Amino acid sequence: MESLKAVRGNQSVDSQDPESKKWANTVFFDLTLTDAESGLDQWEFTLDGVVIDSGTFTERREEFYQRISINKNGTVLIKVTDKAGNETPQTIIVENIDPDVPTITVEAEPALSGEWTNQFVTLWVTLEDKISGLDLTKCSYTLEGEEPLPCKPFEKITIRENTTVTIFAIDNAENEASEVITISNIDRVDPTINIFGGTAEGGVEAKGIVWTKGVISVGATMADSQQFEPEIENVMPPL
Repeated sequence: MESLKAVRGNQSVDSQDPESKKWANTVFFDLTLTDAESGLDQWEFTLDGVVIDSGTFTERREEFYQRISINKNGTVLIKVTDKAGNETPQTIIVENIDPDVPTITVEAEPALSGEWTNQFVTLWVTLEDKISGLDLTKCSYTLEGEEPLPCKPFEKITIRENTTVTIFAIDNAENEASEVITISNIDRVDPTINIFGGTAEGGVEAKGIVWTKGVISVGATMADSQQFEPEIENVMPPL
């Protein structure tokens, strides 16, 4: 008489112990089919009525092994028939597959619109996973050049200078999502002013002061390295 044994990982798939069924994005079934009398004839593996894999033995076969993977929840039906027409079915309910990656939502204040700001930028990060849930021991964010930091489902990140922030979210089925945010509009450096001047020819020095009836020229250069403004030179008109 034929027999069928289906094993998922290292545990029997017909176990009803919820603690023994960990979340996964893919589940593997290791099938062992045996029949020592008339021999194996055919077998079939379906998920919600759709055939995933099957086979027919044209030569005598007493034992057969097969590994099958699925990535969605549903009802698995495995059937094996021997040459004498005996049939063994096995039904397994799969409920621990999470095929979806977590979601990462980031809002910035002030908004990262390209407008310059002299304020710190605050990132409000939201992590969510509706099926298997977040594995918070593996969720993190990293500022460029720094070590990763833990990221909670609702995280506030204060950015004090231009940088790149990378956010990682991983769920209990090992699905992973990431988001990269580039902040390049912070300018907290004051502009510089350089004033220079002189007098026209014919000046006369008296008491340490050069007196003149000519034109006094005063110039200034102004620059801001963060916004790359050109230097501007102004000359004061005659009094």
